Amino acid sequence: VSSQRALLEEARSLTSEDALKSRISDDLARLGLLDKPLQFSAETIRGGRFDTATLEGNVVVLVFWSAESPHCLIWLPDFIRAMRQIPQAKVRIVLIALDSSQQAVASRLAQLGIPEWTTVCDGKGWESPLARRLGINSLPTVIVLDRSGVVRSISARGDYDLVIRRLLRE
Repeated sequence: VSSQRALLEEARSLTSEDALKSRISDDLARLGLLDKPLQFSAETIRGGRFDTATLEGNVVVLVFWSAESPHCLIWLPDFIRAMRQIPQAKVRIVLIALDSSQQAVASRLAQLGIPEWTTVCDGKGWESPLARRLGINSLPTVIVLDRSGVVRSISARGDYDLVIRRLLRE
């Protein structure tokens, strides 16, 4: 992690492009989450309240996505199939939609056949305070917390299955 941080900091110091500096700052923010507890709460699209503190004892999978992102819509069906193969007793999936319309998110969830997963959408898109705080700059982004609520992966988009199964064995 320290070598990744050093490389990102060097890259940020070498670029003059504001957009690239911002992206690197996001990457550094995500990197700073590793091996630390992550707590937040938010309203769900169904009107309830979600709080990471209530999920301790479970592996928590946070999926940042958008109902209108082609990358997400291509990726999600495989993720859904894989998650249905993992014992759900100790895994909680939380979808965090970076969209402006909760109705569009709910509609897309129904189309995908996943209305039961906790879903958060504050309607602020990329300007969501949570997305900004966690350095989210691409979709889908998958962050995985262990049973103690500690961030163990900040980029599990491609190997979420392995990360989750490893954490379930711990």
